[in-house]
Amino acid sequence: MSVPASRITDAGEHVLRLSRQMREAARTGAWEHLAELHVQREPVLRALCEGRLLPGERLRVVLERVLELDRETVACVLAAREEAQAALRRLSRGREAVAAYAGPLP
Repeated sequence: MSVPASRITDAGEHVLRLSRQMREAARTGAWEHLAELHVQREPVLRALCEGRLLPGERLRVVLERVLELDRETVACVLAAREEAQAALRRLSRGREAVAAYAGPLP
């Protein structure tokens, strides 16, 4: 069964569009949206890799760009995780300070 040329192009562009949206969701801290986009992208990306929907060179270009976008996304996620961990440490220190002066918190 042959795949129409428009669908071939659309699959690569669709994966790139989802990857860009994932990066933007990470940049803005839209974590639920990021997870939803990841779920949407996974089967399309798998189909691209397994289905030979793109010529080899085009597939390589698409996958390299996806990896670039994913590196940016991961960097945003890691930075947000570090911020959350720092906030939790500050909260813990604050609770400890209150407990030292006022007794244990409930």
